[in-house]
Amino acid sequence: MTPELMLKDEAGWYEKLLLHYYATHDPMFVQVRDLQEWRSHLERGGGKVALQDVNLLTAQVELLKAIGVVSLLDPERRTRVTDEAIARMVEIGKTYRQDIRLFFGIKLTDKTPPMTFVQALLAKMDVRLTCVSRDRMEDGRRGGLRVYRYFDPQDNRGEIFQEWELRDASILAAKSKPDVVSGARRFVKMEGLRSA
Repeated sequence: MTPELMLKDEAGWYEKLLLHYYATHDPMFVQVRDLQEWRSHLERGGGKVALQDVNLLTAQVELLKAIGVVSLLDPERRTRVTDEAIARMVEIGKTYRQDIRLFFGIKLTDKTPPMTFVQALLAKMDVRLTCVSRDRMEDGRRGGLRVYRYFDPQDNRGEIFQEWELRDASILAAKSKPDVVSGARRFVKMEGLRSA
């Protein structure tokens, strides 16, 4: 472990990486992970759980997917504040503003600019959209809408994600007994989320 990695960890980088990883990989990975988290707390607590100690990610991951934030993580995509997808994200965000505040600590008001909201959600995964240009106005002058693009982070998270994917795939394969998989699906339904 390097000093740089320790500083990133203190700044919450691990949690952000986990959220990014689970939002962009097999949905069963996060479901099985959360089921294991519950079981671990139940075993250690003798059947009792201190809810403030349980760190579940399924609801956050599913909320990010439902809002559509994951679709912005395409390096080929160009995004503008006027895109229908951005308007839909803000609309969903306003509808579920209480959940967004609960799960992400983001306060969304009617005055919050759309890109501020979207960037705040992306920041929870330690990623962002970068302004790469501006549209030209009808008379040819610059100064139109900003054009944003996602760039893959250059922080070795791809290598980390590969290791985690190997780990999770082997856990899922080893635990692909019906009780674990159906237990994860029951857990997701219990949370009121859709199972993929």
